[in-house]
Amino acid sequence: MHYRDERDALRGRVDSLQEQLATAKRALEDQRDDDRTERVAQLERQMAEARRVLDQLGRELDQVRGRPRRSLFVPVLAIIAGLGICSSVAAYLLVRPAPKAAAGAVPYPVVVPIPAPVPVDPAPEPAPATPAPEVPARTATATWKATVTRATGLPLAAGATCTVEAQLEGSGNKIRVPALQIVCGGKPIYSSSDPLNGMSMFSSGVAEGSGAAPGTHVYAISYEDKGDRTGERAEVSLDSTRRVGAVWRDSAPAYRVELKLPHQSAPVKGEPLLDAPGDGNAP
Repeated sequence: MHYRDERDALRGRVDSLQEQLATAKRALEDQRDDDRTERVAQLERQMAEARRVLDQLGRELDQVRGRPRRSLFVPVLAIIAGLGICSSVAAYLLVRPAPKAAAGAVPYPVVVPIPAPVPVDPAPEPAPATPAPEVPARTATATWKATVTRATGLPLAAGATCTVEAQLEGSGNKIRVPALQIVCGGKPIYSSSDPLNGMSMFSSGVAEGSGAAPGTHVYAISYEDKGDRTGERAEVSLDSTRRVGAVWRDSAPAYRVELKLPHQSAPVKGEPLLDAPGDGNAP
């Protein structure tokens, strides 16, 4: 009974040491390397003392029972061997240096804060282009004294007098023809203000020149208003540079009047319609 009690007590001590070793492993994780080494050495000394006492008890027990020592201590030695292995592994894990990181390796994730976007003032909107100052339009009325060369459908004899009157409007370097009228024998045979019922292919050009008298100007004109149509407005084609013109209408009452007109209009007093001589949409 004495040896059995001693053996049980020793086994209890071994179990206690095993628990202490596990506790020490957990506690030593937060301590420095020197403290871990010292604690492991202390546990190893206690394990050696326990082996010595257990070995002495084993020899005395063999003598009392008369059994071979080896067979009695197999279970005990297995326990001690297991504790020794555990102690060695724990000592290695506790005291071994931390592995060195490979060159250029990052031992743990590095969180790089993303800088907040820097507010950028929007580019200033370009100032709206200043429109060129509008040049006030200048107006004039030019007339050409024409004669009939041939007429059909109207009671006009060759040599009858006609008047071509054009309203002109100039600003900058161009002259427009807002209105034109041709009167023969006291009766209009073409007026741009007559209602249009059909097509109109319109074009015009005016050249300005200085008159013989100071402060006067003369004009050459080309003017066309053609297209299939019915109604009051006739068709017309004039070119004073070629000194010819014609007015006609295909719908009833149909007629055609061919004209001869001078190259330039009668002199017109007043300011020029163009900014510089030679400008304009000359025919």
